[in-house]
Amino acid sequence: MEPSDVPGAGEAAAPSARGSARWERLARGWRAALREFAIIVAGVLCALAAQSWWQASEERRREQDYLRQLFEDTRENERRLDAAVAADSTAGASLGRLAGALFGSAPLPAADTLAARFRGEAFASSDFQPLTGSYGALLMAGDLRLIRNDSLRSMLVSYAAALEHEQAMLRLFLEQSAGEPDRIARPMPFLRGMVFDDASPRLRDVDFARLRSDPDAQAVFFAMQVSNLNRITHLRRLRGETGRLRRALAAELRVRGGR
Repeated sequence: MEPSDVPGAGEAAAPSARGSARWERLARGWRAALREFAIIVAGVLCALAAQSWWQASEERRREQDYLRQLFEDTRENERRLDAAVAADSTAGASLGRLAGALFGSAPLPAADTLAARFRGEAFASSDFQPLTGSYGALLMAGDLRLIRNDSLRSMLVSYAAALEHEQAMLRLFLEQSAGEPDRIARPMPFLRGMVFDDASPRLRDVDFARLRSDPDAQAVFFAMQVSNLNRITHLRRLRGETGRLRRALAAELRVRGGR
């Protein structure tokens, strides 16, 4: 007997074929949806990768800019420190010669010689004004993370703090030596005539012999010499730290291909 001769056989086969077709359509739909999902995910990942690459590239460019600017500013600060050390050293030497002539055991030099030394650089002082913009921008803007070298990051933070501290100390030493004009003017009122065109006693009228025995004048000169020595010491210390930072920046620029 043939299957077609069995009653109901055709009716049973028809629903089975329709079910298989329906599952096939569902499977094709799922495969299409998965392909679309995969395409979307791949597109998102590609976009994120491109954005990450661009961001990393931008950060590397900014790092290079910072390194170059920091190097230039540090080199300029080095030059300014050299000039400040030279100026204060010259002033200190002049002040020492004047103090030695006034208060030493040798006979007083001629009045004209002493007057010339008073008019010289004995009372001069350097005015160190460092470049701080690039250090401040790096730290205050939160861009320190752009510097990939850990030791260089630490050095930059330490140098910025040292720069601020040394500036405060230099101002303090200057105030100690010249912050109280009356303390200087009382034993040496003729100094007003060197600064202002007024009726103060002139150098040619000064009794230098009396000045030699004046303890207040000796105290003023001693305070000024100590202040000058302290300034030079701190300037040289900062000069050393500045040189080390410049060399570290130069090495990092070579590693990063910036120079």
